[in-house]
Amino acid sequence: MLVSSTAPEPSAGETLWNPATNYTTIGTEVIRTQTHWVYTSKVTGVDAGTPETTPLRWEPTRPTNRWAMFQTDRNVQTVLASPLTVVLTPGKRINSVGLVGLEANSVTVELKIGATVYYTKTINTLLRNTLTWTDYLFGAFRYQESLVMFDLPPIIGATLTITIAGGTCKCAGVFFNMNVYLGRILKGAKVDSDNFSKFERDPYGTLSTLIPKRTVPKHAYTLLVENERVETLRALKKTLNAVSALWSGLDDKKEDPRFESLLCVGVYRSFPFNFEHTNHTLVDLQLEEM
Repeated sequence: MLVSSTAPEPSAGETLWNPATNYTTIGTEVIRTQTHWVYTSKVTGVDAGTPETTPLRWEPTRPTNRWAMFQTDRNVQTVLASPLTVVLTPGKRINSVGLVGLEANSVTVELKIGATVYYTKTINTLLRNTLTWTDYLFGAFRYQESLVMFDLPPIIGATLTITIAGGTCKCAGVFFNMNVYLGRILKGAKVDSDNFSKFERDPYGTLSTLIPKRTVPKHAYTLLVENERVETLRALKKTLNAVSALWSGLDDKKEDPRFESLLCVGVYRSFPFNFEHTNHTLVDLQLEEM
């Protein structure tokens, strides 16, 4: 689907693998444009076998810079001096676009066929919360980390252009598809995380070991679903079994400051239907970040 990107491959700091090179240092990184991955050497020497076919010599580490924004891991970003522009051909109707892991001043989304532009919108992603006069005068600016647009016209055969601008642009994920409305989140929504950091105390209770690791967000919602939507949700549950998706608890960033907290790039752990009530159905949805 990727037609073009202003992020080159290899990008700055990336080195193409060469079968004739003697890699003398363990930990050397190379890339393969055929797979769009970065590989790290585990042994030294010369080997004509490609990194993707010699796992004893090379460890796949991460996607290349150009392709990082098309993976489902928010910890890996495409990084490029402004502007970062990608052109895509979805090959089907889409009415929604989402971006996560953003660091930029603005994002412009354009949908067109040939020279005819059917949709264009620019969103300012440079923010500053001003709840007090102190915030207004001295508060630091920050970036809007994610955004979702649900109002694209679902036209067939369109080209999607996304332009991220301002300083050093970063993006960790791009999503586009037809959205599916699941239902209304009821009170009691919870967002927590599994912390994989290592904490150890000595026999006297003193914290002796503190090694920071990843935290993996988890979301727990109870959804109020119209009975007419149950079959749609059952089909979606089957489609998204062990498939990553962008789940948005709110449909507008400006509507609620908890938009980012209720956004998840991940998979569902639990998706049970509760038919206790006759007029509606409840779904206890549990999500886990990738």
